[in-house]
Amino acid sequence: IPKDTGKEISAAEFHELLSKAPKHDGEAKGKDIVLIDVRNTFECAVGRFIHPSFDPDTTQARTVESRADSTVQSASRMQGWINPNTVTFGAFDSTFCERYSDQLKDKKVLMYCTGGIRCVKASAMLKQRGVEDVSHLSGGIHRYVEQYGAEGFWKGKLFVFDQRVALAAGGGEEHDVVGRCIECQVPYDDISGSNLCTVCRDLVLICPKCKKSHHEIHCERHQHLKSYYFTFLERFTMEELQSQHSELQVIHDTCLPARKHKNARRTLRKQLDKLQLRIEELKSGSAEVDRNPKRRCRTCFESEDICDGLCWGFWRTKQTPWNAGEKIEPILGVKVGARVHPGSNWLELRYGSRYKTNPRLPKIANVEDERVARRELKTGTVVEVKSWASGGDENDCVVVAWDKDSRKVCTPQQEKNENDLPKQAEIYRWGVVARNGQRLYDVVPDSAE
Repeated sequence: IPKDTGKEISAAEFHELLSKAPKHDGEAKGKDIVLIDVRNTFECAVGRFIHPSFDPDTTQARTVESRADSTVQSASRMQGWINPNTVTFGAFDSTFCERYSDQLKDKKVLMYCTGGIRCVKASAMLKQRGVEDVSHLSGGIHRYVEQYGAEGFWKGKLFVFDQRVALAAGGGEEHDVVGRCIECQVPYDDISGSNLCTVCRDLVLICPKCKKSHHEIHCERHQHLKSYYFTFLERFTMEELQSQHSELQVIHDTCLPARKHKNARRTLRKQLDKLQLRIEELKSGSAEVDRNPKRRCRTCFESEDICDGLCWGFWRTKQTPWNAGEKIEPILGVKVGARVHPGSNWLELRYGSRYKTNPRLPKIANVEDERVARRELKTGTVVEVKSWASGGDENDCVVVAWDKDSRKVCTPQQEKNENDLPKQAEIYRWGVVARNGQRLYDVVPDSAE
């Protein structure tokens, strides 16, 4: 790749090029500089370089659509600041370079990322498709902000992948807010681990007012699914679920060619199976509709009185604390090699509050029946003990390798999918402290029951 990469330029050279960018009157006249942000979409949402030839108050930055049915932009519009709208860097070449390289061949392309590593490879991808004038910022945004601070062309916040979350260019609290609430479009740039897209779990900007009126959130890429795709189905009637199923089936069938859209089709297929199962449960009377359920965490599925959504990554240590006056029970001991099975909260989390009458589970009449049901679901072996939060002070997470023949309760489609996939170990909570001070165990040792 080194010989194919774009030209590496310093922060000073990058700044000078932007300073000398030709001005224009709002139309696309003679403007040849294109800024391409190769970071994740949620990072682009809170901060970016402002192209000086645009009036940031009147001109919207470009965000390239990633859906298959989007219309390719004309060459005259491929200018200014561009967010390729990629969720994973591996898709940058296939979703952006392949479709837009021809329109960039007569432009001067400046690429940047957080630390200057990702855009090196991205520049090579673009050059290999015939775009010759490609440069990338050495040291990334970090190096530029160190040199120019709030006086440069960088506006907004820089996402930093640790407990600081995002920092303003000048290091203080005051900064230009470039982010927008996904729903009402008011200026907003407070990134939180509790605000995740219900489809892909990408981070989403949503203001507190809009969040209160939405049980689940959809990112920009999945706005077309906001009326049909939901993780938690307990609040919908049978008629609403059937309507969601019909709409998603149409979307699934139009994701063609199937091979190119296999990931989207797989996601939709799983949701269709989930909807069908819920419809069958409502028909049989094993489940009931709850029109006003508690908001639930998209990561761990616990209700908001247990988890505020900050239960993953570096946000784990920022979880709203429990009552400091309460005594927290000691964590149970566990060692590598221990045999385990689903814990007491497993069934309710996955099969709803009326799991005792769920037709997919063995008949449950008492506590002993429930224990038997959980054991029959799956059994496995602990292969690693670690901290749920990176840098945590206690081992409150276990990695479990489930026995090959232990998945007995699943739909035919789930069984087919699992047979096609290689076996993988999975991570579970082991004594993670919830907001109310309760320790949560997703799995328990066989010897405990």
